[in-house]
Amino acid sequence: MFTLIFCCLIAGQRFELTPQTPVQPVPESMDIYLQGPAILEIDQNDHIYVLDWVARVIFHWDDQGKFVNIIGTPGQGPEEFNFQSGGGPQGYLQCYKDQLFIYDGGKRAVMVFKADGTYVESMPIKMQTGRTNAFYVLNDGTFVFLNQNFMKQIPTRTLSQYGRDGEFIKDLIEIEDQSFKRDNDGNRVTGIEIIGYSATMIAGFNSERGELMAGFSGEPSFTLIETPSETKTPIKVGLIQQEVTQEDKDEFNEMPWLKNNQFFRASFPEKKSFYDAISPVGDKGYLVYSIAPHSRKTQGLYVNREGKTLGRFQFNCGENGSLQSSKGRIFGIYLDEEDEFAISELTLTQK
Repeated sequence: MFTLIFCCLIAGQRFELTPQTPVQPVPESMDIYLQGPAILEIDQNDHIYVLDWVARVIFHWDDQGKFVNIIGTPGQGPEEFNFQSGGGPQGYLQCYKDQLFIYDGGKRAVMVFKADGTYVESMPIKMQTGRTNAFYVLNDGTFVFLNQNFMKQIPTRTLSQYGRDGEFIKDLIEIEDQSFKRDNDGNRVTGIEIIGYSATMIAGFNSERGELMAGFSGEPSFTLIETPSETKTPIKVGLIQQEVTQEDKDEFNEMPWLKNNQFFRASFPEKKSFYDAISPVGDKGYLVYSIAPHSRKTQGLYVNREGKTLGRFQFNCGENGSLQSSKGRIFGIYLDEEDEFAISELTLTQK
């Protein structure tokens, strides 16, 4: 079995995040295989679901890692997934009680399925045009979206709450989006300048505790938001802001959607944002880390609930790989020795 190890070293302490037995590969007899696994969730019975942006389906394994079935098919119908839009792929998954809630950005709707893949309903969401970067189902059944709004004169990123009827409830946090600039010729946009490694809003969610995490990555901190009370607790972390090197610029420009693209071009600040993601680890703390945009190398801190550093870690996911957090558990989606996707739960242990 292909083995990966995270090592965290600080003050003589060592932590490892080690994969357990990977889930079974998708059978070769299936017409669809893992191509762009993007979101992983576990349900109340510990079944594993993976939403794939490229295949435009959801893959399902049981609590022992045995492959069960594929949910949905690509398309525009009521039981089909699009996930494609002008702002890039937008498909997000949350397990809530005994159902799957899938936000399809191509349809701008939340689709509901039973755990076995039976279609239940679709709920259109009445939000402005833009890109959704995260989707969560709060413990009261309402929805939270992390959205980019491109159309405002001053673009924004907003953490917003919506009801099950698709109606806007309120904005929880809003910041100016400084990740891009528009080139204009009169009223026409002629190009987009992408600001690589720029600071922005980062969000996460631990459904077991009903906690949202939200932070501006230009600062070494984030905020815990308890729901539904919306009590906010600031958490400072001991991250150091790194300079943007030529290697970093080459890494950013290697992304397929940017490489050789005449409409988009990249520029860079002197220093990176402090982090790119926050993943809760049970009741113990959080992984707060940066992600290389193309190779998907991750590195950062393991901190407790007060922000105290317990250790450092790094992990190479490989192209299109990722770390995923669901109900406080950490999973790795990574390329194995045969450059195929493997999926495993990661266990954090002190050595």
